[in-house]
Amino acid sequence: MCGTPAYCPRRAESSPLYRIVRQHFPRYRLNNSGCPPFVEAEFESYLKCGILDEGFARVLCDDCGYERVVAFSCKGRGFCPSCMGRQMAAHSVSWVDGLLPRIRMRQYVLSLPIPLRFLLARRGKLQGVVLSIFIHVVFEYLRRKAFELGICDHGDEAKPGSVSVIQRFGSALNLNIHFHCLVTDGVFLPMDGSSSPEFFPLPGPKEDELEAIAWATCRKVVAKLKRLGFWKDEEAAEGTEQRQGLGHDENALNDSYEASIRGVVQFGPDSGRRVCRVFGEAAQSEFRSDKVLGRGQSFNVEAGRVVPANDRAGLERLVRYILRPPLSRSRLRERSDGQIEIKLKTAWSDGTTHIVLAPMDFMSRLAALVPAPKINLIRYHGVFAPASPLRKSIVLEAQSQAQAECVGDIGGIGADACKKGCAGTELSAFNRRRDTSWASLMKRVFEIDVLECPKCKSRMQRVSFITKRDSIRKYLEGVGLLGNAPPQ
Repeated sequence: MCGTPAYCPRRAESSPLYRIVRQHFPRYRLNNSGCPPFVEAEFESYLKCGILDEGFARVLCDDCGYERVVAFSCKGRGFCPSCMGRQMAAHSVSWVDGLLPRIRMRQYVLSLPIPLRFLLARRGKLQGVVLSIFIHVVFEYLRRKAFELGICDHGDEAKPGSVSVIQRFGSALNLNIHFHCLVTDGVFLPMDGSSSPEFFPLPGPKEDELEAIAWATCRKVVAKLKRLGFWKDEEAAEGTEQRQGLGHDENALNDSYEASIRGVVQFGPDSGRRVCRVFGEAAQSEFRSDKVLGRGQSFNVEAGRVVPANDRAGLERLVRYILRPPLSRSRLRERSDGQIEIKLKTAWSDGTTHIVLAPMDFMSRLAALVPAPKINLIRYHGVFAPASPLRKSIVLEAQSQAQAECVGDIGGIGADACKKGCAGTELSAFNRRRDTSWASLMKRVFEIDVLECPKCKSRMQRVSFITKRDSIRKYLEGVGLLGNAPPQ
């Protein structure tokens, strides 16, 4: 965005992250011959993201003939700020307008002990196992509370729900697998003679209740991992490798996972030492007043953030937060000595404000953040699960509320003029039009109408996709844009 709400095309090749990856990826690939193909594909796709020489869409104004081109994206899931930002915006729109009704929602955050982070990074399918155990414990707590308050005659009648995100990163771009869960701050009860269930809010959890949730999660996770053969007690582990299930011959990224999680240098003569840090004023050690935390053998549960039923803007901000990319361009800087400096989002308790990485260690941290294929980072449980018999009525209610709000915004102008992109009064028409296209997301997030012609203010239309190499070259040559992309 350029000061005023006007569209400025993104120049991916000018960002510090792009320059660093383009310069050091060949050497990183050479030094890591066993790097998994999905990690190499992530880097290669990122180097093509937003580059016109790799293809683009043409958008034309029929009235005045003004034309702009929009480069293709890589759709990466690891570290691309642009593509992950688009996914963040798309899911936030989808959840707020088409999934979550106007009920109170609470965020539960589960952080894990360091040894378990190694195992979950190594065995991606176990991430869903641990998350399901944690959600099951939280749901048990909500059902029990509903029964104790007399809301239901039996705990099984109470139906909570959650949408969860598996986050893989920390503020220092380190591998830190943890879970952000948006959980209904109450339960749904099916009502006789009604097509939709009724929601009953519950009091928020206290510190001792969160501690009980943390300990129950710890016990059940350890028991499950023991049954699967991934956990051994100290007596049984004597004389065996300390990192169970993490043999170096099984995964070429194990060294990257270990260095990233422990916060140490992986390459060079300082291998194994802590990364260089820049110190500033020490951060306050006191928790925020709204922070509620429960601990159980390094299984830490936080549940202090709650969004009221009618605060849709606050809910959308929270969803964007839990879906945010691991790194923003403003926090990354390439120093004059060639080292990479990363600014922390908030200072650590010891006063650390920045960390400094060598280029190869920086590339290693990026590689560790790339999730393996077929590992879903977003999960739905309870009434929001696809197989839940209550999901359809709850989703229809949420969409009806969003439609009423959207039509209410335009008053007597008429649904066709809705500034949010909705059209028609029927729910089916509402669902079809309320899409998550690039143009609608830009308008929703940045309040920029990218389809408005900057010359005559008419509506622009997409006219074609240019994907063939010869056609790309001829078009860019004709408009004077050929050769703007850096050589690969």
